[in-house]
Amino acid sequence: VGASEPATTSAMDRLVFSRSSLNWDVYEMAWGHRPQPLAASSVNELLANFSPDGRQIVFCSARSSGDSFELWIASADGSGARQLTRGIGRGQCGGTWSPNGQQIAFDSVGEDGRFHIWLIDPDGGTPRQVTTDPGSQRGPSWSHDGQWIYYWLQQSNHSDVWRTRLSDGVREQLTHDGKTQKGVELFGGSHFLYQDTESGALMEAPLEGGSARQLVKCALFWAFAAGSRGIYYAGCEPRSDPPVYLLNPATGKQRLLGQLEKLTQSMPIITLGYLPTERGCSIPEKSVAEPT
Repeated sequence: VGASEPATTSAMDRLVFSRSSLNWDVYEMAWGHRPQPLAASSVNELLANFSPDGRQIVFCSARSSGDSFELWIASADGSGARQLTRGIGRGQCGGTWSPNGQQIAFDSVGEDGRFHIWLIDPDGGTPRQVTTDPGSQRGPSWSHDGQWIYYWLQQSNHSDVWRTRLSDGVREQLTHDGKTQKGVELFGGSHFLYQDTESGALMEAPLEGGSARQLVKCALFWAFAAGSRGIYYAGCEPRSDPPVYLLNPATGKQRLLGQLEKLTQSMPIITLGYLPTERGCSIPEKSVAEPT
């Protein structure tokens, strides 16, 4: 587990390889308090999201195999974890709850290395594939009315935000510059938020078309979420404990909510998921494990 970059001798009688000791865990941070572990083990856990009622979380974990990811569900305090998906593809991750809490969208990577969006009930059952387009469709999120799923479509070196309507499969391309990812519908349903892959900027654009405007100059990649109070994001400050802000997109005003800890700057990608009551934030946070 964690092995990569193999090389052999000319005689092919020995193998040398690298092994990563990074361990991703899910932390919860209440405003004004230090982050605390919520879902942690000796293997990786990441990309956690609260259910709409705030009673459960869905997250990715490699605890079933030690290597490939599957979706797991647990109570909001991390207890009672149970495996939700089993071997649909090479790995399943990125679970997000529908607004009514009755479905979970996620991305699954197949044997060809490409990702597609799927749906599954929180109680299990047979998953249903949503996207089948060429390229990879990743990072699903829901519209507030539950009718659309947003995702970013990656083809070659280009990626743009799309959405698809569940009732009839209608697809809409929302960005066109080939360097955007992670689309999230903003509260109110008239605009969406996305991230520029080159600068890390958070951009707001109207769903009916029109010019985008920059809301945040730089956020850590994927480290943002949109709630009724505004936009939560982790800033790009070059430090091991980057701040988390709440931004009001209408006024441009923001306030500091807290700071992350143990962030590995060599791989500065985290995600944020807020509790629907917005008292805290579920944070998959990178930490360095002890060498084995």
